Amino acid sequence: MAGGSAASPVPCRRLKRNQQVVNTSRNITCPPKSGAGNNAGGAGTSGTGAGGQAIDMRQVNKEMQAKSTYQQTIGLHAAMYSDALKAMGTRVATATLTNFDDILALMTDAEALLGKLEDEGAVLKKAQEVKSFAWPDKRFGQLRVAMALDRELRELAAKGEQWQKMEMKEGTPAVTAARTEMERGEKYLKRLEDRYHSLRRDEKELEEKLKAAQLPTAWLAQRTIDLRWAAMAPLRACISVAEAEADRVVAAVAGLPPARLVGARSLARAWVEHTILLAKNVQGMSGGYDDDTDKAYMQLDERFYALPPKPVTANPQQPLPKPWGS
Repeated sequence: MAGGSAASPVPCRRLKRNQQVVNTSRNITCPPKSGAGNNAGGAGTSGTGAGGQAIDMRQVNKEMQAKSTYQQTIGLHAAMYSDALKAMGTRVATATLTNFDDILALMTDAEALLGKLEDEGAVLKKAQEVKSFAWPDKRFGQLRVAMALDRELRELAAKGEQWQKMEMKEGTPAVTAARTEMERGEKYLKRLEDRYHSLRRDEKELEEKLKAAQLPTAWLAQRTIDLRWAAMAPLRACISVAEAEADRVVAAVAGLPPARLVGARSLARAWVEHTILLAKNVQGMSGGYDDDTDKAYMQLDERFYALPPKPVTANPQQPLPKPWGS
């Protein structure tokens, strides 16, 4: 999703760390002890090639004609675009680029020109022979790396920023809809977390390569910030799903025998606990929540402490199974 620099979050707002999610997740994971083969040949003149395989001479002639046409086109494009390629090569090599908008403007023009060529590599090689110039391969390669990385990170962040509830087919069971939404949110957040950490791990090396090519690097830091903010809406969606499903399973057995109610409460607890641990993982990446997400988490946290204690089992440390999937 190439474009101008993405709008940064409003300066006065920031992600703030929520210590409560750390404390509560610790209560979940470490609860107190007291709690619970092609055929060759054919019509036409044939010969025998290496290994005794038949050769279709008509195919050979077609390939030779195609190669001749290709070479003619390469020569024609080299003659047609050599001046423009030389000028673009000079521009790529000498341009002073101070921000990503400068990179975008340069690469938009360069890719538009290169897109006209029959074969970029072959035409560039021929054009350099015709006009005696050197294409700046190293810097141009880094410019393409920057463009591809920026596009990838923008597209990944945009999915979170534009997060919308999936439309379910009419008649879809409530538990299926909840499971689908939770799995979708978890899958995206895991992908976001993995990419964020890999980017941070490689950030220094990437910056060094960009600086070596005299390219700006500030945009790279902004992309990592965008990934952190992109986690907020999907996390709120997961919290909403967990709360709704916890309410639904308890309400479904209201008025029934106590044994059924205990089971429903255990299932409700599983939804809440799982989502609290998910929220903790997200904070590990983002460093905190925005105001809306912090409010949503604290409501979930209050719900956790309002639930009846987990029943004591033979192994209190064993967590409840996920209420969705395996």
